[in-house]
Amino acid sequence: MIFRPDATLSASRVRISWTGLPSLPVHGTLLQVIFQLFIMSRVCQVTGRGTQTGNSRSHSNIATRRKFAINLQSKKINGVRVRLSTRAIRTLAKLAVK
Repeated sequence: MIFRPDATLSASRVRISWTGLPSLPVHGTLLQVIFQLFIMSRVCQVTGRGTQTGNSRSHSNIATRRKFAINLQSKKINGVRVRLSTRAIRTLAKLAVK
C-alpha cells in the first residue's frame, strides 16, 4: 500500500492529507513538515510501529502519562538506508534479507 501526500498551503498552516487517511494539521513551512513527518518520526519503515503511550506508576500508585519510544536503528538494506525497529531487524535476519 503506497500513500501519496497531497499538500495544501494556507497563510501559516500546512495541511497534509494522505489518500485513504484523514488529514493531519501541521504548523510550519512545507520543508519543516516533510522533515517532521518523514525523517524525524519515530516509526519503523517496515512494520509501521511507532511510539506508544501509557502510565508511569509511582510507589503510591499515582498514574502519570508517559510515552514508550520504539527502539529504532538505522540499517542498510539493498543499498538503501532505512530506520527499522529491532524486532523488524530480527525478523529480516531470520528471513535472511540482506
